[in-house]
Amino acid sequence: MYTVTNQEAAEYNCTAPGNESGAEKGTTLGTKPGMAQKGSVLQFTGRLCGYDLILWEFVDIMSESLPPCHLNLSLSCGEIPHGEHLPRSCKNIGMPTTFIASREGADENQEDGEDEEGLQKTIVKYLVKFFQNGEYSIEGLENDTSSSSKTHTWWSAGWSGFKHRLFYSSPDEVFDLEKAPEAPDGSKFVGEPDAGLHLATVGVVPFWWAFKFQEDEVLRGYSSVFDTDSLDNCFLHYFRNGTCYQIVVGWYVFVSHKAESECPIFGGMDGEDYIYQNSLYGTQIYRSHNSCSSSLTASREFQFEIADLRSQNAASLASASSVVVGGCRTTLRLALDMPKVDCHGIH
Repeated sequence: MYTVTNQEAAEYNCTAPGNESGAEKGTTLGTKPGMAQKGSVLQFTGRLCGYDLILWEFVDIMSESLPPCHLNLSLSCGEIPHGEHLPRSCKNIGMPTTFIASREGADENQEDGEDEEGLQKTIVKYLVKFFQNGEYSIEGLENDTSSSSKTHTWWSAGWSGFKHRLFYSSPDEVFDLEKAPEAPDGSKFVGEPDAGLHLATVGVVPFWWAFKFQEDEVLRGYSSVFDTDSLDNCFLHYFRNGTCYQIVVGWYVFVSHKAESECPIFGGMDGEDYIYQNSLYGTQIYRSHNSCSSSLTASREFQFEIADLRSQNAASLASASSVVVGGCRTTLRLALDMPKVDCHGIH
């Protein structure tokens, strides 16, 4: 469900209840300048359609002087109501994972020079929301701007030994927390003892989050399933039919036409960039800046997943890998023998 409240919208004809006067029946409501009804607010509701588009289904019109009105919009997938400034696609498809953060700090009223044992500790609590596309927001913390900009990032990298650690950055510092042993689904994290930072979820964590932080033993219950997210920042490449696919896992994909011998060398090519958006159960989604005139997606999309095939030779792994190129979506399934993979970070 996707809901947007708009106070600067077009006109909509709304039939008033039957017991209203003739002058009020079929009243036009909206918020454009010069309209008779002042203070009206429009609330648009839609749902996901295609790969990442929004199907705007109805609008609720709320006025100070008339009863609420509910109208069906009868639009197609990705179509925006005429005259409205609404998004055509979803930035984050899955629900964010919401934590209550608790952080210890010294009492600001403490006098200078007082020894550490005499310090009065205060607990600051605020909400932290982690989104699938690697961004997060903070709400309820004074002097914080991340709630509006959502430019800060979070990550966890399994190949470097940090699969069960959570990192998130701010302009001033990087927070490093470890998954609590009693929370195998990633619903609780604790920071270093001297940092005094703890995260505990509000309610049940979304499935995509639990999948990211679950134990390898759980994943092994599924044939060749691998959590691609655990290779965050690992540089991988694949060559097929004159096309080179370079992947910095969890960051971006670069697709170009070059010689196979040059494919392991990162950068320095003309091609198409895909930026990481989110992941669903080990399959990562990347999107290009190039638009796609389709009723399925707003821009060209790249799906990437890894199949962990143990004790296989290079030829077997190459034959088990596959790439499917469509008009708006390319899907790469890369077969690897994970214990033998040597990751190199780009950032």
